[in-house]
Amino acid sequence: MVTLTSNAVTDIFRGGSLSDNLKPFLQVVNIRQLANTRGPKGENSYHMPCMFIDPMTRLIENSSVKLNSIIKLTKYHLKETDQEPKTRFLLISECEISEDGVSRIGKSQDITNAGYYFEHAGNPYSPKISSSPVATKSSTTLIADTFLPISELNMYEPNWKLRAKVISKTSIKKWDNARSSGRLFSIVILDSAGYDIKCTFFQEAVSTFHDSILVGNTYTFTRGKVKVAEKMYNKCKSVFEITFDSSSVITPDESGPKIIDHFDFVKISDLEQSLDGHYYDVIGVVKDVGNSEK
Repeated sequence: MVTLTSNAVTDIFRGGSLSDNLKPFLQVVNIRQLANTRGPKGENSYHMPCMFIDPMTRLIENSSVKLNSIIKLTKYHLKETDQEPKTRFLLISECEISEDGVSRIGKSQDITNAGYYFEHAGNPYSPKISSSPVATKSSTTLIADTFLPISELNMYEPNWKLRAKVISKTSIKKWDNARSSGRLFSIVILDSAGYDIKCTFFQEAVSTFHDSILVGNTYTFTRGKVKVAEKMYNKCKSVFEITFDSSSVITPDESGPKIIDHFDFVKISDLEQSLDGHYYDVIGVVKDVGNSEK
């Protein structure tokens, strides 16, 4: 059996990262919208909140990562929210599944309640903690003309900027019930990496943006609210969706690289093994067209 890495959660929480060649073995102790992983059994065993970044979210969806699974983190980044009370959590962009089907190893406590916030200025780990976007091959610290990939967007990253093409747009819809009334429309945007996300505009934002946003055009997007997607009504790759209001900033941007439509085609024969509720791209030749039926 794999041995969990000693003091890994403590080191990560204080700012340790791959720069220290730390690729720890940890155990999953809870699975929800924000997962938790923990270090080894022992007197100072802790767990901390973690979030998988696409496409790692598929490991949860297809049950490759389960409760008590032991995973090896190979690419990750410590984040801290801007809002008070501040919360640190781990964004996992790459990991390896080492073991599953094992029992929970010992007990642990939530490190966010263990007094590890607000490190002393002399702590050598402290400078590595940042509220800027994750630094990977596809993204860097958010500066002018630098954009966050949709795959790395999350609810705890307030200062993001996307560059994406509008690939669909609904008409304006109205609602009126006992609780409220209003109108909305939605769009789906696609970035250069092939990830798409649904965006919805309510009330005043409808007047502000509906006529100016055109399908096929590319824009930059900022100041939207990110939330977990309702997959029953959303077939996009991102596990999140965005709500824009009248204070959001959406600017045409046709000067950069052209964003082309992206498809992940699967074989028709593989659809029998597909996951319920998921959408797939299929390409083929139409061999027969039947009569329409009522």
